Amino acid sequence: VIKKGFFTKRTITLPLEKIQAVHADQTWLHSLLNVSRLSFDSAGSEKMEVKIEALDQFRSTALKEFILGHRVGIHSPGEAVQQPPEEILVRLSGRDLFKLSISANHLKAFILLLVFISSSLQSVGVSDKEYNGVLQWLGETFQTDTFKLFLFLALAALVIGVGISVITVILTYSDFMISETSKGFRIKSGLINKKEKFVPFRKIQFISWKANWIRNKMGMFLLQLHATGTGHLENKMQVKVPVTRPSFIPPLLSAYHPLLPVNEILPVRIHKNYVGRRVLLFGILPAVAAAAVLYFYVQEKAFIALAWIVITWITCFLFQQKFRLWAGAEALQVKKGIFGIHELVLKWDKIQSAHLAQSLYQKRHNLATVELHTAGGKVILPWLALQQARQIRNYALYKIESSAQPWS
Repeated sequence: VIKKGFFTKRTITLPLEKIQAVHADQTWLHSLLNVSRLSFDSAGSEKMEVKIEALDQFRSTALKEFILGHRVGIHSPGEAVQQPPEEILVRLSGRDLFKLSISANHLKAFILLLVFISSSLQSVGVSDKEYNGVLQWLGETFQTDTFKLFLFLALAALVIGVGISVITVILTYSDFMISETSKGFRIKSGLINKKEKFVPFRKIQFISWKANWIRNKMGMFLLQLHATGTGHLENKMQVKVPVTRPSFIPPLLSAYHPLLPVNEILPVRIHKNYVGRRVLLFGILPAVAAAAVLYFYVQEKAFIALAWIVITWITCFLFQQKFRLWAGAEALQVKKGIFGIHELVLKWDKIQSAHLAQSLYQKRHNLATVELHTAGGKVILPWLALQQARQIRNYALYKIESSAQPWS
């Protein structure tokens, strides 16, 4: 029970067994005052239900341990807090931070910076005339060589994007460590704003890991623990772990479910009709419509819009080729992606509901999409043969009814 407020009094009651995860944050000001901000979330909430803005370090640690069941009581300030034994699974070095920095999405960072600068300039009253003045200066400077202008802009975007990525990675993942206790994972990270999260094993619904094309080639992934309720939480409160070596993944999965022996299991594939149908709906129709409209303005150049058909076909073809589903007795494993890779492991007894979805086209061609819902989000298995889709759904429903294990 937490009571807060000065003019407006509030009393918040949150049962201990309903708490899904405990998070501790420390900004630079919290560090100076030797206090922490605690937040707790529970299933069914789309935001933090309880926040304690400032609590001294001793009480903060004691309260976390008490809530998570590590201690039966809170000792006096003079007594040392006995921490349970922990095994460190991942600790990032300076080299790991460098690899994360150079393999980040620099284009995304650059675009975010442009949006921030644009909104900031508008807020301080920079006019369109001044914008045009800058563009005119660039045009006059490189008027004799458009290639130099393109090269200048490309290099500037690359340098700025890399710089932002390096700063973001250092601030976010400096001093990163994930350890395993008898009850769950403890994650610590942050250079200036320090964060600590604890996720109990029983709250983990499924585990996924993904990488863009560069990180996949470097053997680096971003692993996410989909815990109860995190499917509705804002992105900054979700539990994500940078994995700089493929060998880190099996230990992180061992407490949930090990990787399936995929070489011994026949995989389920997406039907080949997926490519043609997606290209028609999201490639040909939009491209033709765009080209028809643009033709009245730029004439023959409008046909460049038809290149979107090729792009759509490439992405759909790569997705269809990479998709694999392996089903085991206790869990399923999915591998998918376009240029990068995205894999996940989901235990059958963590599924809350399963159903089939069919469009008119899928009904005519005996195809279906399976949707598996958990307390940590949903897993979609698209465009499977109808018989395979029914087998997956029926087995999921069987495990839901027969399993004695709680999903949270």
